Amino acid sequence: MSSRQISINDPNSDYKLIPISRSYDNGDWTRVAGAFASSVEMQSCDELSCDLEITFPQSMNRNGKAVLLAFEHALKNEKEELSRFLIQTTFGPTKDMIDGWVDEGYSHDISGYTKWVDDQMDPSVVSPTYHREYYRQFSDFKLFKGNVQDGHLGTIHPCKQFSRWIDYTFDADDLREEFDVISLPSGQYLITLGGVPRSVVYSFEAKNGSWKGEGKYAYCE
Repeated sequence: MSSRQISINDPNSDYKLIPISRSYDNGDWTRVAGAFASSVEMQSCDELSCDLEITFPQSMNRNGKAVLLAFEHALKNEKEELSRFLIQTTFGPTKDMIDGWVDEGYSHDISGYTKWVDDQMDPSVVSPTYHREYYRQFSDFKLFKGNVQDGHLGTIHPCKQFSRWIDYTFDADDLREEFDVISLPSGQYLITLGGVPRSVVYSFEAKNGSWKGEGKYAYCE
């Protein structure tokens, strides 16, 4: 029988390469996430060794055997290190971000990475974006007057007055509770319950005209 050398990049249908664990900068070994992560249970690890319990895939030949291979990996240059850093700290870097790193005043070392993180947290340097603002901007599709522009359904700006998250004012917990309707200078009506604003509407009146406008009302069935 002849022997052969197996490497991490060696393709062969006779065996499977299954990542088990990894260590950065001689730190403790940790389990690798991925398709085969559930087949490996790490009992204990330190910077030198790991105790592993491996469940072999059912498709593995009964006469097969496991061989533990160790590989070393190192980034080739500063741009690769920067790319890894930005992958870990953003939704994904662009080539312009990597190429313009130094031009933006950052260095390729810990101090440069630290300065970049500090700048991301400083609103005077980087304008913040908010999930709530984004959600409100693109989730409010009510067909009310200014929301319809040139025949197309538009959105209310998240910071604009009268923007709302939901399309109802009361729920079951409000049954038989009293609420107030207050007239606004804009001609609209503010609805409050317990002193808390619930909604702003363009009109407030019964279909038969039995009640309308400002006043105190009760939410009934």
